[in-house]
Amino acid sequence: DGDGLPDLAVADTGYHATQAVGPFNIGAVHIFSGNGIPAPLLRSVFGTAQVDYFGAALATVDDLNGDGIGELAIGAHQVGGI
Repeated sequence: DGDGLPDLAVADTGYHATQAVGPFNIGAVHIFSGNGIPAPLLRSVFGTAQVDYFGAALATVDDLNGDGIGELAIGAHQVGGI
């Protein structure tokens, strides 16, 4: 969020789009600010299909787009039904 403090990414691979009916296990990653307790939620990113398990892997990578800020890579091991 540009405040100079590290933020926290939390994966929720079992996230359901709705709790009553599917799609199930699409997954989500929630980004929290490193500034404050409790840490404010900055953004959530969601998988797109049932059993994607979006967020199964998280990794930081070097700046890819030239803005001077490192990137967050997010894996989803069931994308494409593989």
